[in-house]
Amino acid sequence: MNLTHPQFVVLASLAYLSQHDNEVTQVMISKLSGIDVMTVSQILSLLEKHDFVKRKEHSRDTRAKVVILNKKGEEILSEDLWRFVV
Repeated sequence: MNLTHPQFVVLASLAYLSQHDNEVTQVMISKLSGIDVMTVSQILSLLEKHDFVKRKEHSRDTRAKVVILNKKGEEILSEDLWRFVV
């Protein structure tokens, strides 16, 4: 799957935030990426369908979803970042 620019931005934002927080939420991704929360949610649904990320319930906030980068998501980020470098 080739990533669109917004999909890449959401994945990259998730990867960055995951370095600092154990529980990254859609709202956190939205704030960092500058993409509205509803659009982030739609992008994450597609990325989840293709097994790049998974979502689960937040441990303390029942309204929030925690987003986790899967191995496939890490791999596609590495591949796409390498294309930008070359």
